[in-house]
Amino acid sequence: MTKNEFIEKVKNGSEIMFMIGKRGFTIVNYFDDGPDIGEWNKVETVQKFENAVSLVEGYIIDGRALADYAESIIITDYS
Repeated sequence: MTKNEFIEKVKNGSEIMFMIGKRGFTIVNYFDDGPDIGEWNKVETVQKFENAVSLVEGYIIDGRALADYAESIIITDYS
């Protein structure tokens, strides 16, 4: 999946669970003030963003933006 395809999924979905390697993440996008993202079972990683673009470009995993991982994202649940 490309970065832009993932941004569209974030824009249009209310909850997305996905894997990058062996690590799991959840995006919730049903709040009026923008989407949240966090790594599974790690509350300290939860961050809120203004919109899908800022989330995909601004959430950092191991020193790299989430956008850099777009091609390796495996969506496990989408609603």
